[in-house]
Amino acid sequence: MPVNYEQLTRQISTIGASLAQQRSRVSAEISAYFDFLRENDGQPGLLQTLQRKISQLKNIRCALPRDEKLLETFSVADEPLTPVEILAADGSQITPNRHHELSYGLLNSAVFRMSTGSGIAPTIVTETLLLEKVTREDLDQSVEDAIAMQRDLAERTLLAREAAALNSQLPVIALTDGPLEPFYQRRNSPSFTRQLQGIHDHFSHMAELGIIPAGYIDRPHSDLLLRMLDILRGDLSAESIGKPRDLPVFDAALFEKLLPPDHRSVVFRLISPSVLDMPEAIRLSFFYLNVGTASQPGIVRVEIPEYVAASRSSLNLLQANLLAQCRILPSDPYPYALHRAHEAAVVTSEERDRITQLLINDHLTHGGSNLSKSNKQTAKDRANTRYNHLNS
Repeated sequence: MPVNYEQLTRQISTIGASLAQQRSRVSAEISAYFDFLRENDGQPGLLQTLQRKISQLKNIRCALPRDEKLLETFSVADEPLTPVEILAADGSQITPNRHHELSYGLLNSAVFRMSTGSGIAPTIVTETLLLEKVTREDLDQSVEDAIAMQRDLAERTLLAREAAALNSQLPVIALTDGPLEPFYQRRNSPSFTRQLQGIHDHFSHMAELGIIPAGYIDRPHSDLLLRMLDILRGDLSAESIGKPRDLPVFDAALFEKLLPPDHRSVVFRLISPSVLDMPEAIRLSFFYLNVGTASQPGIVRVEIPEYVAASRSSLNLLQANLLAQCRILPSDPYPYALHRAHEAAVVTSEERDRITQLLINDHLTHGGSNLSKSNKQTAKDRANTRYNHLNS
């Protein structure tokens, strides 16, 4: 028996009691934040006070309201759902592993396109890039970070290219799963700078074409608004920036109290060192949206560039279509187009085995010697095979 269930049962009981106490403390803290937010909503000079305090903190990552209203919510229930073109991008990767027969990397990007209300069948475009060698120009960068950066660039390149090629008279919404913010440890290498500039260029190109990009973050664990409130009430100092909270308190819990179903919050600017490096027209903002129900809220965060945040019509169009996408799979509200893009982008274990075999065959064709897994990997595979056989 590989797991000691006797020990595990005792630990589960102890952790369960601890989590119950934690939930009570989190609830009290969220209520305190909500009361403070309500007391300060609409106060004259609020925005100026926040700007002054934030400017005194280096490397801060938080929210900043675009105006002095904080508790207002917005519904699009009375607006007609007009046809749009929706593009959704996702990607997956294979990370090199020295214990396999061949150590290689691979990126697979997919864009799913649908024209709402048209009756035209959706289409899917995929692009696959084999990485013989993953370049790390600075020693602190891991292979995983290098591939993640290349994957994000590949996704956005394909998304921007497909959006630009539409030549449609309809509005175009371009969705990605996760933040639009290129959120990596800042590097000074030429490779990192070049790839980051590539992402900025794609956003700028979409801005020129009037495309509405959005990053959809499901179950967000961000505390951007709470940090802003900490700054406002003087609870966040330069020394405490970057340190984890004592309790897992997130913005989503606050918006569960604030947002009715299908409503969005006001739009906040995203204050972050990486965002400040972006051209002003594509600097990022975000809002929270409740895609759930009264009994089971579903709070998501949506990142958008500045030119979308400044347009009320674009915000309404985006909100209405995100809600419509989530209603396609009502039991698990998540944008249908992003779900389909993920299905197309994921590299299955069977596909990975097939790719590896193709590479091995090519290696042998060109006179290479026989290849095998490391002894460690072979032993692990043998143990897994035996375990699966015994439990089948």
